[in-house]
Amino acid sequence: MLDVLIRAGSFTAIIILGFLLKKLGVFLRGTVYASLIFLMEYLSGSFLRLFNACPWDYSQSRYHINGLIRLDFFPFWFLLGLLFERTGYKR
Repeated sequence: MLDVLIRAGSFTAIIILGFLLKKLGVFLRGTVYASLIFLMEYLSGSFLRLFNACPWDYSQSRYHINGLIRLDFFPFWFLLGLLFERTGYKR
């Protein structure tokens, strides 16, 4: 449950960042969004691991960092961040 709230907070931050970054290029904005999602996933996973409550473990993946994030998810987070930006406000 806590993980869901933390992730929802990162998507809310994406919408807010969309307002601030809208003059920058799509590639830079998508990179910022994906990085923010990675950061929130890493921090929430680290926090949940303190209580042995982390529901995911990417250790078996080839491109993982401490089993908490998968770098091969970057394109997905990049596109999802841009999608949330578009749904968050009208141009």
